[in-house]
Amino acid sequence: MIADILGAAPGVKVLATSRERLQLQAESVYALTGLDLPDDTADAATLESNNAVKLYLQGARRIQPGWKPAADDLRQIARICRMVDGLPLAIVLAAGWMQTLSAAEIEDELSRSIDILESDLRDVPERHRSMRAVFDTSWQTISDDERTLMMRLSVFRGDCHAAPRRQSPMPACARCRLWCPSQCCAAIPITAVITFTNCCGSTPKAA
Repeated sequence: MIADILGAAPGVKVLATSRERLQLQAESVYALTGLDLPDDTADAATLESNNAVKLYLQGARRIQPGWKPAADDLRQIARICRMVDGLPLAIVLAAGWMQTLSAAEIEDELSRSIDILESDLRDVPERHRSMRAVFDTSWQTISDDERTLMMRLSVFRGDCHAAPRRQSPMPACARCRLWCPSQCCAAIPITAVITFTNCCGSTPKAA
């Protein structure tokens, strides 16, 4: 539909938010990342002015109006924000537990499992009621080959590079030929698709 609109009216500008690219020739992509994260050595005043921490406090004060966090609370909230990479939805879901748990308890639960990042609010779309729902939605949008690659990439902690992926000693998949010895596997184009759908990210490397 967007392609038809642009074809009929080239001067029209469309602002679309999506987890994956529209793959249109005239498309300009602006990748959105998490909120800026507070430094782990920041003082209380700096932490309280950080946007990620402010979003957490905003959510917490909907449940506990007038709540004034102590310095220890702010440090724990900052750690929670770092644990979820500054993702706004995850921060809001974590803050929603402030009615029954302290920031320290939320941090402890989150260190064990992301299952605490959920909400039962009636006016929140089902796909946004938990981080698992978000991940499940993304998982359903990718192909079987892309899922295979994602599962294999899960053995890496942190970043991994294209060359190690191709040279991995793991047995090649007969169908998608990932990591085949001849280096002609589909890992690179499949990784590109996964990056386009925001299931993983890419970091440009210097030449």
